[in-house]
Amino acid sequence: MKPEPKFKPIHPEGAHYDHDCDACTFLGTWRGDAKHGAGIHDHDLYYCGGRWPTVIARCSSEGSDYMSGIVFRTHNPAIEEGCKRAEALGLNLKRGD
Repeated sequence: MKPEPKFKPIHPEGAHYDHDCDACTFLGTWRGDAKHGAGIHDHDLYYCGGRWPTVIARCSSEGSDYMSGIVFRTHNPAIEEGCKRAEALGLNLKRGD
């Protein structure tokens, strides 16, 4: 069973953009500039567990328009926010080799 997100999304219906993975946990929406100068955008944040857990920041419904990778948390504010939210929910961010 997926944990319920405790972060209130900007959009009352939940995620702002389409996301095609039912295994992901929605972490809420974050508003900011994660593309270094591309302007302020809404980013739907997700956690995807498994052997190689990751955090995803989706910025449109276009399938390829997302960023992911816990290793980028220090370089990308949206990924950093997603990691913080996942950790606050007790979700595992460590790789399970």
